[in-house]
Amino acid sequence: EFVWMDDCPPFDGRCTPPPLPVHADPAALEDVARQLVSAKRPVLVTGSAGRDTRNVAILVELAERLAMPVVEAGPDFLNFPRGHQLHQGFNADQLMNEADVVVLVATQLPWYPASRRPGNAKIIQIDDDPSNERLPYWGFQVDVVIPGELNSTLQQLNALVAKLDTASVSVADARKERLAELAGRQEKSREDARSKALALSNNHPMSSLFAAQVIGEELPQNVALVEETITQKGMVLRHVVRNLPGTACRAPGGGLGKGMGLALGLKVADPDRPVALIVGDGSFYYNPVPAAFGFAQQYNAPILVIIMDNRGYGSEKDDIVRLYPDGYSVRTGTFLGSLIEPTPDYAGFAQAFGGYGERVEDPQELRGAIRRALEQVNAGRLALLDLFVQP
Repeated sequence: EFVWMDDCPPFDGRCTPPPLPVHADPAALEDVARQLVSAKRPVLVTGSAGRDTRNVAILVELAERLAMPVVEAGPDFLNFPRGHQLHQGFNADQLMNEADVVVLVATQLPWYPASRRPGNAKIIQIDDDPSNERLPYWGFQVDVVIPGELNSTLQQLNALVAKLDTASVSVADARKERLAELAGRQEKSREDARSKALALSNNHPMSSLFAAQVIGEELPQNVALVEETITQKGMVLRHVVRNLPGTACRAPGGGLGKGMGLALGLKVADPDRPVALIVGDGSFYYNPVPAAFGFAQQYNAPILVIIMDNRGYGSEKDDIVRLYPDGYSVRTGTFLGSLIEPTPDYAGFAQAFGGYGERVEDPQELRGAIRRALEQVNAGRLALLDLFVQP
């Protein structure tokens, strides 16, 4: 009972050093490099390799050398430039079923469900946490596991592939043909998506698809984008294209409300980089808005907040419709707990903390509103746009 009364021994200033990085086995990496060099239709799938921004350039070099398509499966960060001709979107199912070698680089959900292993491809996993110890269960079957610090592993793999790749004329021609095929597929997919979105420019209320396309066209590439839209995540990924390392991340985790903290953290870490948060109105409710906006005002950390305001919790409503298509809610149009009404004055939140706020209902006003908001952020003010979109 008297332990806490003893004098504390003097602190000598030394701290336990961080553990040294674990490096991949060189022989195993060389074997992987040989398989990639000899593969005819390799595919790379990643989810969080871009946590270390140095990895993005390595993946680009590796993919370009092998004419290897890259898919971001459930990305937490920007892992590969999304406008690059080898970026093939966010669902790897078709490509993996055509592949002879699939490389999983730091990804938790390469396909779904886990039991649906793709085709007859050799599956190689490269990860600093290959067993995904933070998850209660992972369960994806792979053929080769390469553990180790990710940046070091990718550097070594890239060097080995460059050393071993003595492609014949026929192999080089086959890669050029595959690159052209992938580039054409990506260009068509992106143009189809753009045309579909812009065709909705006169919808009232505003189409979320149109809003995402315009946001993508108006946000400069140096803007770091944080996404917390949940049900609209796919369209944001698809239409708000980011290309530079460190310019895209999402608020991960098992719940809502992390977006503003993440956006402010990015701003404080890199004050010269503009930061934007795209958030659903439901997710906005879960964020500590007064604390976050007060922080932005007090510590001169202006960010742009764009609310995709569909007046409700889309995920909750969609699940009710999916699970009970003939139920009471669908029959009567009554979705208790999934509506946000009456609509709050979200723009007023920003104004209360010295910021700029604007509600946008007319789709033709969206471009101008984004430009006005960016001007305010560049001038040092918090800015919020409330986009009144279709439920």
